[in-house]
Amino acid sequence: MDAPEIKYARSTDGVAVAWATAGSGRDVLVVPAVPFCHAELNWNGAFPHRHLAAGFRTVWYDARGTGLSGRTAADFSLDAMTRDLESVVAESGINAGTLVAYGDGPIIAMAFAARHPEIVSNLVLVSPWASTSGWWGSKRAEFYRQAMDTDWHLFTETVARVNLRLAEPLASNYAAYLRACVNPEIAQLYWKADIDWNVEDLLPLITSRTLVAVRADRAAGDREPALHVARSIPSADLVSTNIDFGSYGPALARLVADFIGESVAIEQRGAHSAFRTILFTDVVSSTPLLTQLRDQRMREVMRDHDAVMTAAVTGHGGRIVKTIGDAFMAEFAVPSAAVEAAIEAQRQIREKFAASDIPLRVRIGINAGEPIEEAGDLHGASVVIAKRLESAAETSGILVSDVVKQAVAGKEFVFEDRGLVELKGFEEPVRAWAVRWE
Repeated sequence: MDAPEIKYARSTDGVAVAWATAGSGRDVLVVPAVPFCHAELNWNGAFPHRHLAAGFRTVWYDARGTGLSGRTAADFSLDAMTRDLESVVAESGINAGTLVAYGDGPIIAMAFAARHPEIVSNLVLVSPWASTSGWWGSKRAEFYRQAMDTDWHLFTETVARVNLRLAEPLASNYAAYLRACVNPEIAQLYWKADIDWNVEDLLPLITSRTLVAVRADRAAGDREPALHVARSIPSADLVSTNIDFGSYGPALARLVADFIGESVAIEQRGAHSAFRTILFTDVVSSTPLLTQLRDQRMREVMRDHDAVMTAAVTGHGGRIVKTIGDAFMAEFAVPSAAVEAAIEAQRQIREKFAASDIPLRVRIGINAGEPIEEAGDLHGASVVIAKRLESAAETSGILVSDVVKQAVAGKEFVFEDRGLVELKGFEEPVRAWAVRWE
């Protein structure tokens, strides 16, 4: 898809608000992660806008003072944020649409949904807060203040490298994106104003069907604000996920599609790349298990297994390509997301069957390359190698190729070198690494 045209709406207090739209289908509006938003730059990279536009009529905008919107605004209150959103909704003609929000966007989305229930049918909120005052008392906020007061360039580079833990060249590119979104003076005004942003009293008034996504890998204290929001909105559902930055766009788009019940072809990889990471899983000794448990009981066990695998794959932005008996095949745009999904799957399988008399265990193999796609299925050597690695893995093991290990360099994974592994059907052995997850 070509980059969309930038349009302008006018808020009731006279601010020019830049917005754009792309795609077709049901209306989805992305509320900006203020103050870091840029309607033009958000079309590419790890952001969800392009991926959402593959299946929905997607609208997004820059809040006042940021991106391509008017930079002379003086009011950055929560009421001002909802005025910007109201102007874009009016200009774009959204009705009974879905609001998607992450970063500081959820609190704006919740305020709007409480005031305009006739417009918002669904809410998707990633790690929301009901009040920002609690966040501003955190150690991370204090670190932000000190870094920003020291040097704006240093601050943006630190956010990319330390907070998001991005490696080069992604870290430098994202830091440059932050600087393009807003200048330090406006950012300071935002952060002085949003200390007072609070929708606590509005949560019980939200009637939109709501999904709250919370990071499963965060500490309990970091997750509590989102859990509180989920408990306080009458129609809210809660989902735990581990969406990392590299897979954010397709993962969030898939989360939205699944929640609102749409079967759409969300883009799962970069727009110009056929490079994908393939994950294969299989149940260890499934035939003896079938003999032991008989058909009906085995089917019940496999339903639990399938639920664990599906949650692990989709929660990390992957796509289940197919199931073959008791085996799963999935693809990921980002190698680290595939490894994280494999680790989560092994941990959840162990936990699910820890107190059971059923010794269900799985092996997982991961490879990356450029497979051939036909009618949604994947073929080729890169796929076969992933399957062969799964077969060579130990019980409850995760075995990855050297290309995957190199692709996730700098991430916090621990590998054991298994040397050159002979794989059936391949003349040359493959260097393999076991992922330590226990």
